[in-house]
Amino acid sequence: MTTRIYAGAAHWTTEGRTRHTGGIYRQTAGDDRWERLRGGLPEDAEVRAIAIHPRDPRVIYAGTQHGPYKSPDGGDTWKSLGFPDTDMAVWSLAFDPRNPDVLYAGTAPAAVYRSADGGGTWRRLDALKAPGRVKMSFPCRVTRLAIDPTYPDEIYAALEVDGVLRSPDGGATWEDVSRDLVKLAERPHLKSRIVSDTEDEGCRARCSSPSAWGSSGAPTAAGPGRTWRSGASRRSPTRGTCASRRTTPGHSSRVSAPQRAARTARSTRATTWDGAGGASTTA
Repeated sequence: MTTRIYAGAAHWTTEGRTRHTGGIYRQTAGDDRWERLRGGLPEDAEVRAIAIHPRDPRVIYAGTQHGPYKSPDGGDTWKSLGFPDTDMAVWSLAFDPRNPDVLYAGTAPAAVYRSADGGGTWRRLDALKAPGRVKMSFPCRVTRLAIDPTYPDEIYAALEVDGVLRSPDGGATWEDVSRDLVKLAERPHLKSRIVSDTEDEGCRARCSSPSAWGSSGAPTAAGPGRTWRSGASRRSPTRGTCASRRTTPGHSSRVSAPQRAARTARSTRATTWDGAGGASTTA
């Protein structure tokens, strides 16, 4: 049995001004080498999202600035999928827990797309609109998608930097559930101003970006995400743009970190959920 780890990255530059190439990398457990995967991916691909098919760990999806790509053989070869809008960068991917042929993709600029045939064709869910509370130097983006595995029509989209949207009907309609996040963002210890026009960007970023978790902790939501409170203090072990996935053939019962988060967000049926979600899973 072979365990493989996949990591996606954007391009980065070290202090010595050396530029490193992003993309998707693979490591076999027990090996100390990272192999950059090409096999059909664009040479300049920046991979910000990775999703492994829950029933077949050889099938891998990668989100890039050129749309989504799919590999049928564990990353050896890749094929561009039929994304309708070529100017959208894919930042997040999520499977419908009932049917892995149904796949959602979150993008920048902020939008969510749905595929019902394993990524062969995609349809934009036009009802999703970013609230537009914050003006930034980059387009608002859907950095996390979480689907409740018990009520799979309930979808959460975390926006950087603009709060959280919730769909109760599989993406047909969306509601803004960020009211309390906005209130939290007004607290002095949650304020930050990095690349926006307001000091309130910090808390809205925290719900969608693990790298933004600070000593204040990630906010948590009660019920279906309509009310929020400050979360327990913890710090993310990662920085920068990175998505990682681990796959072990033969293991089919796996739940991603966003799904674990959504599992406790069953409308009015549970207590709290952590909107920041992790970036690793086993398939």
